[in-house]
Amino acid sequence: MSSWRIILQRVIFTKNQPTKAMILPAKHISLAESLFGLGAYLLRFLDTPKTVDELWSAYLTVNDTDEFPAYHSFDNVILALDFLYLIGSVGVNSQGLLQCAWHD
Repeated sequence: MSSWRIILQRVIFTKNQPTKAMILPAKHISLAESLFGLGAYLLRFLDTPKTVDELWSAYLTVNDTDEFPAYHSFDNVILALDFLYLIGSVGVNSQGLLQCAWHD
C-alpha cells in the first residue's frame, strides 16, 4: 500500500469497537465514515466564523443520526479540520475564529 493511503490512518475506539479513520472513503469505509466526508459536512456549519467548541457543539446535534449516519469523536473532528486547513478550505480570522476560506 502506498504511503499516501496510510497517512492519517489510525485505529480509534468508539462505542467499544475499533474503527479506522481514513482521509478518503475506501471499499469498507463509507464517505460518512471518512475524514474527507466529515470535513465536507463540517463546512456546512461554518457559514459564520466559529470557535472549535462552537463547531463541535453544532456537530454533536447531528453526530450519529439519520442526518449524518457515522459516529465521529472530537479527535476525528480535529483531524478533519487539519485536513481542511491543509487544502485551504478553512482558515483562522483575525479574531482567532475558524471560517471557510471563501468567507472573507
